[in-house]
Amino acid sequence: MPIGSFKGNIMENQENKKGLSLITKFNLLTILLILVTAGGIIFFVIREEMKSYFEELLHHGLSLSAITAQNSEYCIYTEDQKSLKQIVESTATDPNIAYVLILMNS
Repeated sequence: MPIGSFKGNIMENQENKKGLSLITKFNLLTILLILVTAGGIIFFVIREEMKSYFEELLHHGLSLSAITAQNSEYCIYTEDQKSLKQIVESTATDPNIAYVLILMNS
């Protein structure tokens, strides 16, 4: 192999390594746009799911508290501690309930 042809190959490789070609830059830009779009969609979906879950939990809590208030109204009026305890125990079986509190005016 002549020395001149070897030297020519080295110079061609150095010229090719100077910068990224336009096609490579376009491909990298396309990949970046796809990743940013996917990240935005994931963020939006997770935010909407969390919002929906919170609203559902809030609605469930409000309806459960309304039902408990209706069921315990007569027990509070008659000051029936046994029935109130049963209502509290049945309400507390829901895994989303942290605590049950019934207040009475004295």
